[in-house]
Amino acid sequence: MTALSAPARPWKARKRVFAVLALLGAWAVLAISGATPALAHATVVGSDPAESSRLQSPPSKVTMTFSEDVSLGAGYLKVVDSKSNIVSNGDAKVQGRNVTVPLKSGLGDGSYIVSYRITSADSHPIGGAYAFVVGDGPLVAAT
Repeated sequence: MTALSAPARPWKARKRVFAVLALLGAWAVLAISGATPALAHATVVGSDPAESSRLQSPPSKVTMTFSEDVSLGAGYLKVVDSKSNIVSNGDAKVQGRNVTVPLKSGLGDGSYIVSYRITSADSHPIGGAYAFVVGDGPLVAAT
């Protein structure tokens, strides 16, 4: 072994490590740039009555608005009172991004829970619940 060949080996090793790292970096850039964007699911963008709202008189219907067109399929939009009695009156109707269900007349003061399960445009089911109050009663948790 000559005195000149010993220092050359560490430099060659560093050159190989650098080449491997550069190749891995290039693959990462290609993987990220070639990835398709993830499809977003529908989200609730509004409701009437609004979540946690306190109303002086009972509403005649509940409407939920989503970030994209939705469908019900086997899903639902329903409203129950604090004793778990269903107070929605009939089936929910979908019109684009809005889902509406009528309520029974003569609802009294108290908490009401709105629960839903819809299908977003990308065919994923989305569900949830929220509560609102008519009158001065306490707001119940929508669980």
